[in-house]
Amino acid sequence: MIIKAETKADIIYHDLKKKILANLLPAETHLIIRQLSKEYGTSDIPVREALKELTAEGILETIPHVGSRVRGISQKSIQDMLEMRELLEPLAARLAVERITLEQFNDLKKHWQDMIDAYNRQALEDYAKSNRSFHSLLIESCGNNCLQKALENLILMEKRIQIVFELFPDIIDDSYREHAEMIGLIEQKKDLEMEKLMAKHKKRAFDKMRLYFKMTVCKTS
Repeated sequence: MIIKAETKADIIYHDLKKKILANLLPAETHLIIRQLSKEYGTSDIPVREALKELTAEGILETIPHVGSRVRGISQKSIQDMLEMRELLEPLAARLAVERITLEQFNDLKKHWQDMIDAYNRQALEDYAKSNRSFHSLLIESCGNNCLQKALENLILMEKRIQIVFELFPDIIDDSYREHAEMIGLIEQKKDLEMEKLMAKHKKRAFDKMRLYFKMTVCKTS
């Protein structure tokens, strides 16, 4: 899918992100604002905006007195984090079926409606954003503060996991179908079925992420 950027900062952001994910800009690569400005034929301002957004996503890191560079990644940390999420997110989903409030469920359906709209437009970024909102609210709805906090911390550990649809657009059809099933299982109060579905849902995506990051780390080591 071609992303239609509206500003110079958008164009630079998407191009740099694509190069980083494809390992054309490997870990530890320093990004020089003046150099990028010349490369993209623009002023420093949109470059700074693009780098700021990539830093907020955890893709870049800022080194004092040096600037921005592509953040390194540990295969072990990725493996550990994914193992924990595979165990905890299905549990949160099961508890959410039991404890979700009517207001939360209505908000969840709104996120699902946004996903439907994005899916029909084949807008991967919009779909991914609504997907994150859907899962965040589902975790919040579990009613267990310790579990919610643990999952939020795990997700913050590696934000690049959140770009699964950009890396693997082929899984969007399965994702779309399974989210529809999740809404139905919540309505029917089928907590155990929800737990099983979430486990399958996460394993598919995480297995792909494990392979991707294993290959990326191997290339940069």
